[in-house]
Amino acid sequence: MVKMNVILNIIHACAINIWPDPEKHFGFIRCVENGGAEADEHSKEAEAMWKLCSKRWGLNEKAIEDCYNSGYGRKIVLQYGSETDHLNPPRTFVPWVTLNNQPLYGDYNNFVSYICKAYQGKTVPEGCRSPLSSSLTEKQNLAHEASCHTDEATNSILFNSGRNSKHNG
Repeated sequence: MVKMNVILNIIHACAINIWPDPEKHFGFIRCVENGGAEADEHSKEAEAMWKLCSKRWGLNEKAIEDCYNSGYGRKIVLQYGSETDHLNPPRTFVPWVTLNNQPLYGDYNNFVSYICKAYQGKTVPEGCRSPLSSSLTEKQNLAHEASCHTDEATNSILFNSGRNSKHNG
């Protein structure tokens, strides 16, 4: 049986492909993630959740199902994986956030400040008008400590949450 998180990754990829405008697909994905976290991996709850979210966001449920059922969504996910495998410098942990092909490394919680610094438009976006703190809060530091790191020698994932333990993926 395919794990629900894999199915939902494919559903997300289909939504991004069908509605490339983030204004359309981001809310849908966030809706699925927020509700899908509560759904049991071996139930129909997650499927019901993405269908409910597609209705809430006015997205065509059949288009997502067709993408998924045709196998095209799986191809998109594999393409995403290939892009990730070819990042330079290579991804060393999750989440791996890049801006203009440059990784933010462990400072991904401050991505807004990086976007504001990189922005070259004439009108400064509203989110860039207020001073942003460049230091991580204690909560953000804890989130960083819980990031997953790639062990290049064994291709296993280390979970850094105060102790190092291996999880073979």
